[in-house]
Amino acid sequence: MSIPAPGLTVKDIETDGEMSVYGTAEHRGALVLSVEENSPAGRLGILPEDVIVCWHGREINRAADLTDPDAASEAPSPFRVLRRQKPLEL
Repeated sequence: MSIPAPGLTVKDIETDGEMSVYGTAEHRGALVLSVEENSPAGRLGILPEDVIVCWHGREINRAADLTDPDAASEAPSPFRVLRRQKPLEL
C-alpha cells in the first residue's frame, strides 16, 4: 500500500477487540503493524501499534484513506494517532 509516509504497514481496525485494545470509539483508524527503520514514517515518530486517526485535518476511517493521492502530495505531518489509547500529535 502506498501511503503519504513511506515505510508503514497498516491495516483497518476490524474487530471489537481491536477497538478495545487500541482505544478507538468505533472501527475507525489505520493500525500501524510495522515501521521500517530510518523510513519517513519512523523519522516522524510513528510506532507499531499506533492508530492513525487524522492526516492534515482529514479523519482516517480505514487504512485505504491513507492512499488518497491528494494526501500523498502533502508534507508528511502532522499526524494524530492514538498511542496506548491516548491521542498524540506527531
